[in-house]
This record gives sequence, structure tokens and C-alpha cells, in this order.
Amino acid sequence: MDEVAFHKEPSNLVSICVDQVTDGCLSGRIYHKFNQEPIRFCGAEGILMILEQLMDELKCPQASVQTRRFTTANTQRRDLLMSNKEINEPTAYSGQEATFVVHVKYRQNATWQGVVTWAEKKKQKSFRSALELIKLMDSAIEETNQPEHQREAKELENDPVENVRRQQL
Repeated sequence: MDEVAFHKEPSNLVSICVDQVTDGCLSGRIYHKFNQEPIRFCGAEGILMILEQLMDELKCPQASVQTRRFTTANTQRRDLLMSNKEINEPTAYSGQEATFVVHVKYRQNATWQGVVTWAEKKKQKSFRSALELIKLMDSAIEETNQPEHQREAKELENDPVENVRRQQL
């Protein structure tokens, strides 16, 4: 992941605060600019459904295809979002396990493209789909939860100097 500095934040920027990981299932809170109250989530699918609904309500970024449903869509909007009055700073919050700042730039081909920042490590990666976003978050949490000796071994494994030394033995 690349180093990052936050710039003027787009209206659809969200912070995903992971508070707990149980058997690989994430749970926590999502914050955005138009509501001070957190939106609680449980599981990766919870994150995806909440973010999709939020982007639909904000119409930002606009979807390139209309979501297909078995039933008619609920077109009600939250009153707070209708005013588009910024009342919150989403990057001010952090999770107990990890914090990810997500900026979905495009919604093309029925998925998302954008940038995710792992706030604790100040590392940033682009993602090409919602699935890739979840995989990036999972990999960060796995790294966070690895025992220190396993992390050091992995770093040595990826060290080119150490690899050459091993080959010489």
C-alpha cells in the first residue's frame, strides 16, 4: 500500500471502523459526512449494502447501471441526506481493530472502483471492485492480527537480500 495524506474530502467519503473480528466476520461502525450517528454493520455484506444505499441516496458517484431487484425499490430518502449539509468529519473516528477510509470514485459495470486507506498504517490502495475492497480490508486485518514473530518471518521471506543469502547456503 502507498503512503497517503487526506485531501479535501469528497462528499461520499466514509470511514469504516472495525471494532471486532469474530471468526473472520467484521463488525463495527460506518461514518459519513451527513450524519453524526454511526451506522452499525455486521459482516462484509453489511458494509456493501450500507455503502450502496448511501451512494444511491447521495447519487454520488452515480451508478452506470440500475440495480435489479425482485421487488420494487424503496425510494424513501433520509432527511439528513436530502439537505446535503455536512455535519460530520468521518475521518475523525477509529475502530478498535482497524479503520478504513473509503472513497468510491466510480460505480461502473455493476461494481465499485475507488481508493481505500488503511488509516492506522497510512497505506492506500486502489480497488477495482467491491470484492477487491473487501479482500484488501481482510488482508489488513489479517496482518494486524498476526503474531509478531509471524510478521517478522513474512518480512524476511520477502526480503531480497535474505533470499539471496538463503540461496547461497
